[in-house]
Amino acid sequence: MTSSLDPYTEFESRQEAQDLEEVVSGRYGGVGLVIRGNNKGIRVVSAFEGYAYDAGLRVGDKLLAIDDFQIKPTTSVDEVRNHLRGEPGTPVSITFLREGVGGEKNEPQTISMERAVVHIPDVKYYGYIGDPKDGIGYIDLSGFANDAGREVRYAIRVLQHGAEMIARSNDDYKGLVLDLRGNPGGLLTSAVDVATLFVPNGSDIVSAKGRGFPETLYRSRTEPILNPNTRLAVLVNEQTASAAEIVTGAVQDLDVGVVVGKGRTFGKGLVQNVQDLPYQTALKYTVAKYYTPSGRCIQSTIYGEGGRGANVVDASSDEENESFKPYKAKKVADKDRMVFLTAHGREGEYPVLILLCM
Repeated sequence: MTSSLDPYTEFESRQEAQDLEEVVSGRYGGVGLVIRGNNKGIRVVSAFEGYAYDAGLRVGDKLLAIDDFQIKPTTSVDEVRNHLRGEPGTPVSITFLREGVGGEKNEPQTISMERAVVHIPDVKYYGYIGDPKDGIGYIDLSGFANDAGREVRYAIRVLQHGAEMIARSNDDYKGLVLDLRGNPGGLLTSAVDVATLFVPNGSDIVSAKGRGFPETLYRSRTEPILNPNTRLAVLVNEQTASAAEIVTGAVQDLDVGVVVGKGRTFGKGLVQNVQDLPYQTALKYTVAKYYTPSGRCIQSTIYGEGGRGANVVDASSDEENESFKPYKAKKVADKDRMVFLTAHGREGEYPVLILLCM
């Protein structure tokens, strides 16, 4: 049934529903490890401070066993991940091999720790570009989970305070670069929280419109935390999508900063609801589209009636396949893109334009 709709409407299995919840919340029960597998085994590629790092695990460690579960050459990363994760407070022992450690025989080591609620930060890095005295801050925002707004707010405050302390002045935080390259999006509410940090109080940020869906307008209700004298640049690329495009569109339409990038952003502007189903499964379905303050629709692809395409069902002349024709998907042509005006009346002067739809 979902195959006759857009590709973002889909049934979520138990594992997929759990993964979706983790993405939305930015938290999970586990040990704080990022792992990767190849023909040489499962190795640690990142160990979070406050979690596995504090317990003694380091990048490059080869995992051998999780409790009584022995890791074999055929063991998948998902299997290991599922054994590492669990209810916070439950004990787990991890056996690993570290090259150059463990004596001449390079013997395995075992550490024991308790699983905890692991927080996955959306702000991966913040700091200064070049000499801190230049007062140019940089924030790398990789997603929009529940705490994205709080994390960006904290990063801005730290950078502002640092610039003021270095320069002994209140106006030496000259610029901020917000990096949204490769940001796939996330929660609408978090996108609004982040945009509110930059746009004037009372500004429209984004609206949602759909058939059978009440039109909803989201507006800033607080003063921006970023000093109006601080210049803002937003970095984007073709993988900047969804909630990241909402922030980008608000910054661009309201003339509070410039958008820098090569080409257009991804153009994913569909509003989705998640309906819980029995057996811990869920249905994710599209209900509306997002529009920027100037009225531009973020969604770049128009989906027509049909199925998921030949990769699901080979559409042929057979009667039983007639209802499973590939869905019609087409990009909005350049000639059909509406001209937009920014808050100050500028017309398409930016090097990067978010994709539009009619």
